[in-house]
Amino acid sequence: MSLISAMVRVLSTTYPLSEILLFRFVFAMLFFWLVLLSTTGLTGLVTRRPLEHALRSFCGVFSLAMLYYAVSNIPIADATALSYADCQQTRAGK
Repeated sequence: MSLISAMVRVLSTTYPLSEILLFRFVFAMLFFWLVLLSTTGLTGLVTRRPLEHALRSFCGVFSLAMLYYAVSNIPIADATALSYADCQQTRAGK
């Protein structure tokens, strides 16, 4: 995670965050498709809750975009601490 944060920090001076996110998801998608097709095939994509999965995907993309935005604008240690603080607060509330 620290390497990715450092890369985002360096790349954000040259490239917009939307482009950094695009390439991050393209490379992740390549790995996802390799694993999916080698294990369950396309039947692994069948779901009874498409709207919930779409909402979860949107929330994941949004949260990663906000993390990358924070890493590009404040010190990496502060951004990482804030991301962990949010997770701890969520777990304590359950």
